[in-house]
Amino acid sequence: MRGVDRRPDGRRVDQGGRVKPSADPARTFWPALFSSDREDWATPPELVARLAQDFGAFDLDPCATAASAKAPRFFTLEDDGLAQAWAPARVFLNPPYGGVIGLWTAKAAREAARGALVVGLIHARTDTRWWHRDVEGHATLVRFLARRVRFISPAGVGVGAPFPSVVVVWGGLEKIPEHPGQWVQAKANE
Repeated sequence: MRGVDRRPDGRRVDQGGRVKPSADPARTFWPALFSSDREDWATPPELVARLAQDFGAFDLDPCATAASAKAPRFFTLEDDGLAQAWAPARVFLNPPYGGVIGLWTAKAAREAARGALVVGLIHARTDTRWWHRDVEGHATLVRFLARRVRFISPAGVGVGAPFPSVVVVWGGLEKIPEHPGQWVQAKANE
């Protein structure tokens, strides 16, 4: 196409290097999913409900806003969930997916050792240091989701993630729930 080029992230730019607007609202949010430009994407309520069925109602959401909280007790950015004690709560964790995710997975592993049950929705980045440090060998259960999550953008639009997600459980479980076809259960550490 004459006068139009593409950036590495797939967005079209004109001859002056300006990003061309997209008619598709999902494409507007796509670059933010690959970066930490936005950290206020909400988890779909139906996914949280499924997790609550399996692991019990959540007491705490340490990475929330008042509008996105998935538990009665929650910490906002100002509260700094990393600096707060989580144990002995049943925690739903959908951390920021930027460069700080390793801080959240390390915190989840520490709080589980203190008595919390942490159910985390994170991206399946099995090639990272934080995965091998905090998930591999530390998680009680790892479930790869069969489909990509449609996170809710700050504008309220459901946008499919450009990466696979995984549910990681840290802490003691009385019984490991099984749901054939809904999850790909990868491992359970005893």
